[in-house]
Amino acid sequence: MTNWYIQLEPNQNGIICSETFPGLWLKQSALLAGNLAKVLGIAQQGIATAEHQMFVKSLSRE
Repeated sequence: MTNWYIQLEPNQNGIICSETFPGLWLKQSALLAGNLAKVLGIAQQGIATAEHQMFVKSLSRE
């Protein structure tokens, strides 16, 4: 059985940033604390980045 899970370490701000899906950000401490408003806020910041916009644009070309 192949293990497809790769554990990522949070950055200096405590945010886990996906290497596969640019702009997919997760605030680990907020998630574990049940602070869903903070989780959503960080996720929205991630999808507002230029990297995410370029990723979305690259998907529409395929």
